[in-house]
Amino acid sequence: MQQILSNSNKTIKWVKKILCDPKQRKKEKFVVGETKKVFCTLCEDNKKKFVKIFVTKKFFDSNYLLLKKFNNILIILSDHLFKKISILKSPDGIVFVVAFEVAKLDFSKNANYFGVVDLQNPNNLGAIIRSIFAFSIGGLFLIGNCVDVFHPEVIRASMGYVFQMPIMLFKDFYSFLKFAKNNKINLLALANKNNATPLSKYKIKTNNCFLLGNEGNGLKNNIIQHCHQTLKIEIKNVESLNVIAVASIISYYLKHENNKN
Repeated sequence: MQQILSNSNKTIKWVKKILCDPKQRKKEKFVVGETKKVFCTLCEDNKKKFVKIFVTKKFFDSNYLLLKKFNNILIILSDHLFKKISILKSPDGIVFVVAFEVAKLDFSKNANYFGVVDLQNPNNLGAIIRSIFAFSIGGLFLIGNCVDVFHPEVIRASMGYVFQMPIMLFKDFYSFLKFAKNNKINLLALANKNNATPLSKYKIKTNNCFLLGNEGNGLKNNIIQHCHQTLKIEIKNVESLNVIAVASIISYYLKHENNKN
């Protein structure tokens, strides 16, 4: 166990760089996460390798047994210094650096997938990952200008399940379209259009990818035109649903209907 007192310490500067710079995360294959809940989720995965763990004295005193086996990589910080490496307004007292490896897709399974296009909000992406993982969705495709999948807010919002969800990145929709055709994946657009098929009338199959647009504009028409079918969730009183709600509803519906069949 170690204690750091200076803001100019090399280790603190290193953590800040990983925290703020996606290129540095990609280069080193390390990411920064925080909160006790996410840490405990990752502890359940024996393959997950923690590199450094930073805690406040208060957190250490309250969680000694949890931290005991990590003594050789544990660093205690003052509350003031701890806030320098936390993205939260009210941190609970633990920040950690962990090595990452993206889970790989397994096309041998009969599964359904989700794709998100130009999604910018890290909290939305993290919450989507958590929801679709809960309902056994086979994988997630990030298409176009999406937020970094290992942004600290994505890790926190996903509760750490971002490390277990198979994810693939595509620079634009047309490279993804080629991939989908090669792997015989049907594309289903989610859009609140008058001519869209209600989700309740959709005949459940596997090897489909449900495409969601970004927070502000949804899916563009040129993307919808390349999809096999357009689906909508029937709603009243509001114009549209948040992208997290859409992903959660569809994931639950797929799980429920497949269990019936």
